[in-house]
Parts: sequence; structure tokens; C-alpha cells
Amino acid sequence: MGFFDKLLRKMPGGPISVAETLLRAYRKYQAENPQAGKKDAFRYVLETRYRIIKSMGSAEMESILEEANTLGHLTFLVVAHDNPVAAKPIFMKQTVLDLYGFFEKNAPEKLGGLDSLKKIVSV
Repeated sequence: MGFFDKLLRKMPGGPISVAETLLRAYRKYQAENPQAGKKDAFRYVLETRYRIIKSMGSAEMESILEEANTLGHLTFLVVAHDNPVAAKPIFMKQTVLDLYGFFEKNAPEKLGGLDSLKKIVSV
């Protein structure tokens, strides 16, 4: 079972459109580019989401940030910091502590606190 498959299983009953979108984009990229590695596929997915978000207005951006309460939605938080490359470590098997540290420094108030993040990330 792949990372995104595990992610989808862990998501609460709320909307999972973000994770579904990421999963589909990831699988499509891998199917179309079999020679590409995981890192390339993740970068493609995150840069695609980044371009979509950058084209949105600030009200839409704010609604996405408010929705960012699951690991699948954390991608939005990272790319919203105007740095799609910063999203890469989250999906590159960094330690959970690295993940906590990154968000504690960058956007803890958007996560509903680190306790909720720890519950979601307990893989």
C-alpha cells in the first residue's frame, strides 16, 4: 500500500477531494513517466497544486487554509508559503519530528494545534 493510499485511509469523514486529487495526479504522472522516480512524481504533483493555488484569489486561498486540517490538506499550507519546493520534505520520508518542526515554525495556528497533527500523523 502506497503512501497516498495510507493517507486516504487515515482521513476523517470530511472532504477528501484534496487527497484524491493528489493521488490521481501522482498515479497519472507515474503511469505517463515510468522512468521517473517518486521524488519527480511528488514534485510534479506539488508544483501543479501550487500553480492552481497561485491563480486563486485571496478569499479562495483563505478557505483552503481553513480546510487544511488533515495530512492530505497540509500540502496546501506548505505551497501557500510561496515555495513549492518546501513541500517536498513532507513527502520524502522525513521524520515526523521534522514535520512537526516545520509546521510549528510556519503555520501552527492553521493546523488546529500540533496535538491534532500528531493524531493524524501517527503512522
